[in-house]
Amino acid sequence: MKDEFSDRHQAIRLRLAGQSVEHTRTCGGAGVCQVLGRSRVWFHIWWRRYQALDVTGLFDLTRATHQPPRLAPDVERTILNIRRRLESQIHPQTRYSLIGASAILAELKALHIRPLHCERTIERVLARNGLTVPRIRLAPFVAPQPYPSPSAEGSNELHQIDLVGPIYLKGQGQRYYIFVCRDAFDGVVSLKLGRSRQMEAISEFLG
Repeated sequence: MKDEFSDRHQAIRLRLAGQSVEHTRTCGGAGVCQVLGRSRVWFHIWWRRYQALDVTGLFDLTRATHQPPRLAPDVERTILNIRRRLESQIHPQTRYSLIGASAILAELKALHIRPLHCERTIERVLARNGLTVPRIRLAPFVAPQPYPSPSAEGSNELHQIDLVGPIYLKGQGQRYYIFVCRDAFDGVVSLKLGRSRQMEAISEFLG
């Protein structure tokens, strides 16, 4: 029984080495078709495929439509259990770990699970069981709006006042407030600690 794929490779190698397609008196010796017992039509099919697609053209076009073999049930359960464990984030050391196919594959290797499948197969298992994470669509970038602030043409012309508090010191029941004053022109800030937020205290701070 002929090995179809090996014959295709050998035909290309022989032709690239300078061997004729068929036997001729001028070249002498058997041609590629005679060596492999193939027809001229067969050779030119794969020669054109090789010229168009390189070595990948020697594969059957129908091979991509073949369904991959389904995983053994115990291997699939193992993949799903690893994913759920990674998602649970129970342990502090795994809280920020990845949970995708690459992380699952690394754990399968560490556990010596055989046969070991590729990441694409693991992704199919997750998708089939509804465990894939949907793609996140980011909101369009919105340029930040400048925060409105009063403007002044000279120093000490306009001030911004804020009050922070109440603040309690440890072991004391007295309330304190921090008065904050900022010059709107040059940005100079002054602070004062007070015990009241009444208008009299604010006026004293401004004076």
